Amino acid sequence: MEIFLACVSVVAILLFLISVQFEKKSDILLVQIASSVCYGIVYFFKHAWSGFITEIIEQTKSTIFYFYEKKGKKIPVAFLVIFVISLFVIAYFTYNGINTLVPLVINLAYFISTYMKNPKSIRVVMLICAFLWAYYNFSIGAYVLIIGNSFEVVSATIALLRFKKKKD
Repeated sequence: MEIFLACVSVVAILLFLISVQFEKKSDILLVQIASSVCYGIVYFFKHAWSGFITEIIEQTKSTIFYFYEKKGKKIPVAFLVIFVISLFVIAYFTYNGINTLVPLVINLAYFISTYMKNPKSIRVVMLICAFLWAYYNFSIGAYVLIIGNSFEVVSATIALLRFKKKKD
């Protein structure tokens, strides 16, 4: 099982790393949906329920936001509010110490950044949240994901530098 989870972790990491290298927000979201599915699998088998459930919410949010982006429509703020409230509800029911709030804080930041029109906000949040994910992954024993968190810092930095000259 550990080998399986390590392989799924590597796929999750690679997908998340390359997601921010895309220029269009819709492409970023599409790849992050696939990454989130893989992360969810790892958290499920690690019995990290707050991480698992927030990944389900993340997948749902990214899917809805993706379709709005593809159609060039503005994402209604009501969706953001619904997803944020659902995160707090999940945090309430899965609370098992301060550590279980880490996925909540991270996903709140991701939700807000993906709601914003500028893809740069996704890259900046990825850079900051990589450190929080590393802490959470260490605490649940998902050590392969910590390696990925280090690469997230590098990938987000590269993407920020690549698209610095372009107007996001």
